[in-house]
Amino acid sequence: MPSDAWVTRDPSLLAVLPASVAGVPVTEEPQSFSEAAADPAFVASVDRAAFAIAVSGSDLTSGVVAHLRAGVYSDAMFSDWRSSYDDGACAQSGGVAAHAEQDQGARTVYVTTCGGGLRVYHTYVASRGVIVSLLTSGPADLGGQLMAAIAG
Repeated sequence: MPSDAWVTRDPSLLAVLPASVAGVPVTEEPQSFSEAAADPAFVASVDRAAFAIAVSGSDLTSGVVAHLRAGVYSDAMFSDWRSSYDDGACAQSGGVAAHAEQDQGARTVYVTTCGGGLRVYHTYVASRGVIVSLLTSGPADLGGQLMAAIAG
């Protein structure tokens, strides 16, 4: 990757997610994009990205739809992505406690449970060349509902 590579904020990527989940609007969250765009490891893998959030009372989900650079995806790359994302997300919630996988149609959804109950979901949508990673908390499991409704 050239040293002058960058990542572009692309809200159109959020179309892979439904516009709402459990009646809660899914909206773009640009501050998280700014933070990710400053991370050289993120920029090395991703050419376009958009971050989303949905909040209702004690229910929250937030995460990224990341379009990968050509030729970047591999099983090892995706495993490293999940591990790094899980470690960061679970650091605020008791560390990684468990991993599981769910089949949802043609896709596998990877689920990480943090010690404090936070959950993290990941899937690769091959037809769109994107990884979707969401963290979620609260009884409605908005992140799990979003994963089940991904288009593509």
